[in-house]
Amino acid sequence: MINITNKKKSIVILIAIVVSLAMVGFFFIKKDTASKEEELVREREYVASIGDITVGIDGSGVIKLKREEQTFKEVAVFGKYYVKVGDAVKKGDILAELSMKDLEDKQSEIKDRLKEAQNVLSKAKSDKELFEVEADKKVKDIRGNSEAVYNSKTSEIKGLIDNLNNKIFSIEDKIVTLKQEKEKLESEAQNENNTTRIDKINEEISAYQEESNKLKSDLDIEKSALSGLETERNREVAKENEDIELLKRQNESQIKSLQGALESAQNSFDKINKELEEVNSLIDSPKLEATLDGVVLSTPYLPGETISTAKPVVEIGDMTKPALTLFVDSIDVIDISEGQEVSFYVDAYPEDTFTGKVESRSYVQDENKKLEVRVTVDENDAELLEGMGASATIIIKQKKDILTLSNKAIKLKDNKQFVKVRNAEGKVEEREITTGFSDGRISEILSGLNDKDVVISEG
Repeated sequence: MINITNKKKSIVILIAIVVSLAMVGFFFIKKDTASKEEELVREREYVASIGDITVGIDGSGVIKLKREEQTFKEVAVFGKYYVKVGDAVKKGDILAELSMKDLEDKQSEIKDRLKEAQNVLSKAKSDKELFEVEADKKVKDIRGNSEAVYNSKTSEIKGLIDNLNNKIFSIEDKIVTLKQEKEKLESEAQNENNTTRIDKINEEISAYQEESNKLKSDLDIEKSALSGLETERNREVAKENEDIELLKRQNESQIKSLQGALESAQNSFDKINKELEEVNSLIDSPKLEATLDGVVLSTPYLPGETISTAKPVVEIGDMTKPALTLFVDSIDVIDISEGQEVSFYVDAYPEDTFTGKVESRSYVQDENKKLEVRVTVDENDAELLEGMGASATIIIKQKKDILTLSNKAIKLKDNKQFVKVRNAEGKVEEREITTGFSDGRISEILSGLNDKDVVISEG
């Protein structure tokens, strides 16, 4: 009984020893494994490699096709559409048409107004022409009456002067003849007959001389009368000129007023006539045709609505000219300028990368304190459709094909940059490096490393 008990005790002790040894072994194994795992966690490898570093501004937005407004040239009442939003159209396709009844009613109304405007224009022309004729007649009347009187009196006096001159010339001729006769008689032998004749001649010469002097006196009177008539005429002409100038100023004012009325009537007629031409043109071509290939983006009118110049009848998106409307934080706007390159992808094609350039930017924040940036797409890719969501990066600075390394592998010591490099023998050595451009995650390596060098980072 005792032996059996001792044997059982020995077995129990043996089992206890084995379990204890197993637990100790397990503890050391687990500790060793944990140490190795910790070592693996603490050490991480990074490879220096040739690549690109880009610093940019991120934003999100939506694809907007370039819009081409399709509308009628003139204001009219809308009839109906032949297309709907989303329809693909070709250049020349019929998009919409106007209300023909409205156009015909408008045409009739314009014709009535044009007829009335024609009557007003004709009267304005007639009034101006009639006034100009009457005004010219008044001017001529002022000059004509007095001039006729002056010419008549002048002619009469000149006739008298001519008559007196003729008489004087005739008498003087007679006096000359008598003096010649007298000289002849005086040269001859004197006799009673000669003496008697000479005395007679002297009497005749004296009578003629007296008559001539009387005629010359009358001539001077007539010449003085003519001179006085000319002086009076000059005064009359001066007064007439004053009256004519006053009348002309009055006439000019009235003519200017009539000319203004004529021009106003002409402008009104021309305007209404242009309206009629426009309506006639719309009646001849009441349908709106597409001017390009694309997709219909908007059809804002209802039948019976009046077309507004501020709102197109149809908007067509040019499939070959997509653009990106991008929204970025307002704080970044100072770094954005026209012409900067943009890289983006759309939700519909997450694997494809598209590029573009900044076209313009807004300076007005939206309710989310975002600013709008418009981006033109470099390639005319038909895959980009109106309304597609996009994520983009506006490239501020970029360096390509440079040696790069993760910033996690770079350590700072004594204001110098170091890395741990595993050499060809597998040993780790510390090496000083120089960095350049960085985006905050990756840095450009200027010296200290080569392409494909393996860098060890601890911690």
